[in-house]
Amino acid sequence: MSYQYKGRYLPGDISARIILSFRACSGISLAKILAFARMTKESLSGHKHRHVAFYTFPDYFIVMEYFKAGDILINVEYRKIKTIRITVYPPDGETRIFAPVNADDDSIIKFAASKIHWIEKHREKFRRAAAVKNHQQNDKTHFVWGSAYNLEIIEKAGYSKISLEDNVLKMKIPPGTSADKKQQILDKWYHRLLAATAPALVKKWEKITGLKIKQIFYRKMKTHWGSCNPKKQTIRLNTELAKKPLFCLEYVIVHEMLHIIESAHNQNFYRLMEKYIPNWKTIRRQMNNGEV
Repeated sequence: MSYQYKGRYLPGDISARIILSFRACSGISLAKILAFARMTKESLSGHKHRHVAFYTFPDYFIVMEYFKAGDILINVEYRKIKTIRITVYPPDGETRIFAPVNADDDSIIKFAASKIHWIEKHREKFRRAAAVKNHQQNDKTHFVWGSAYNLEIIEKAGYSKISLEDNVLKMKIPPGTSADKKQQILDKWYHRLLAATAPALVKKWEKITGLKIKQIFYRKMKTHWGSCNPKKQTIRLNTELAKKPLFCLEYVIVHEMLHIIESAHNQNFYRLMEKYIPNWKTIRRQMNNGEV
């Protein structure tokens, strides 16, 4: 069971002093940790340029805090690492610095200041990706293998049908079809499209890698592009891949196939990825950032 204690303060600018983290050693009681956290919170109560969160657990606790670098709110998290590093997360450009527990204030501030342009570049990239995603999700535009199509809905008695004509995705549906039903029809169409395309690519890579896939499953997933069952030699593909360029589908297929050789994401697995898809990191970044 974990415990949590929080103290919140308004963020200041980049010149604001950053509070160092503290970590209790194993064996120190939770009561003492909580008491220390409360004491630290009280000592900071007069500082209006702070936003600090204390996370306490049975044998340790960490301090996470925020400060501003220009107009960028940066989250600082202290960990058992040797160097300071920074990450910008999609979709809204949340920025987080991971620092060693003994990192001093000046080092973190200088590091953040040196990365301002890099942060802005990536935040802007995520803003553009979010705009594209919003565009994709409207009622008028949909993507098929990376290309944009305007959606045209044709209400006509009979069976539902979807077809591509020039730059138009035509959806013929019975009059009065609900929005949820329209989405189901579209999802099934993407499912069939992927199921008609993926097997040929799997066969291609079976010849190249010498691996064998016994079965392919298709499913709309929220958090994964694919998955693999190494023992059964089966893979599962996200039907949303039918919206991405074909090279994205190929990357995911190879990624999942290689898990038959190496189930973990370790150095051996990454060496295999480099061997078969040299630009796999670029493709993964583009997919996760919404650039494609």
